[in-house]
Formats: sequence, structure tokens, C-alpha cells
Amino acid sequence: MFERLEKYRAELERAKARRAELDARVKELERKCKEEENAQIHGMVHAMNMTPEQLQKILASVSEGKLPGILKDQDDYDDDLEQLEAEIAADEAKEFEEVEKVLGDLEEADNED
Repeated sequence: MFERLEKYRAELERAKARRAELDARVKELERKCKEEENAQIHGMVHAMNMTPEQLQKILASVSEGKLPGILKDQDDYDDDLEQLEAEIAADEAKEFEEVEKVLGDLEEADNED
């Protein structure tokens, strides 16, 4: 009598588990990206034999606009980040729709019984 209900509940639990796995994967990839980014920056600074004070002066000059054109790639980075965020949001919306469909099917099954 409740086979469909149990089936939908099982499917819902699998969808929730997939979502949790994907959320964990996203966090892990964000951590790895940040770690690699920091390692690359660290390597570049050491390759230039710069002291932390020298790096601070260069970064201050850039932020004050004294070195124009240095941050022109920032827009590309922002565009890539926005695209990635949009893709993640679309995936989450799709999963949400799947969960909503399962819940709707459950309600229909309950109404039929």
C-alpha cells in the first residue's frame, strides 16, 4: 500500500545525500583552489627574492593606482567567478526542483490513498 511512498522517500534521501556530497566537494575544491593560489603567490614572491616589506610597498602602490594596468585581469577573474557561481546555483536549483517533484508526487500519492 505504501510502496510508492517508501520509494519516493528513498529517492528523496538519495537526493539529499547527493546534495550533501556535492556541497562537501565544492567546499573541498574551494579550499584546494585557495591553497594552490597561496602557494603560487608565495612562490612568485620568493622567486623575486622580495622581502615582505617590499611586497607590501608594491601592493600599496597598486591599490593606490600608481601602477596602472596591473589589475586589468581582475575583471576576467570576476567574470569567471560569476559564471562558476551561476553554474552552482543552476545545479542547486535543479536539485531543488527534483526534491520538490518528489514531494509533490508524495502528496499526490497521499491524496490518492
